[in-house]
Amino acid sequence: YFMIGFQRTVAKFFIFFFGIYITSLSASSLCFVVSASVEVYGVANLTAAMFCVLTLIFSGFLVEITSVTSFLSWIKWISIFRYASNIFAINEFTGLKLCLPNDTNTCDIDGLDILKEQNIDSSTNWDLWKNFVALGGILFCFLTLTYIQLL
Repeated sequence: YFMIGFQRTVAKFFIFFFGIYITSLSASSLCFVVSASVEVYGVANLTAAMFCVLTLIFSGFLVEITSVTSFLSWIKWISIFRYASNIFAINEFTGLKLCLPNDTNTCDIDGLDILKEQNIDSSTNWDLWKNFVALGGILFCFLTLTYIQLL
């Protein structure tokens, strides 16, 4: 975290750490539900990979969400990548001032402007924490489905 050059505050470090933690748990729970549902290793591997690729494409990182047709736009709501990238973007760009690399030493680029350009809501603290809640909901749903499959 510190070698990358992120903002050096205790709160931002622990939000980043907790974001990595909940993202890892959510992705692991996806693998749990797939392995509990599919008996053939190759099919399970393909199913998990297809889910990851689809949700990565429609997370807003590779394709702008506003350009996606309404028929496929619902995929963004189940995307682990979308919620994780929103957590990390809001955490890093909130309170950040970017300076131009010329001799004027002006710092007129605000991190909130970058978030607005990416269509990431960041006006309140809830905009950060709702992504944690969504990842927790995905984690709970996948673990519940895993439990049901194993009954």
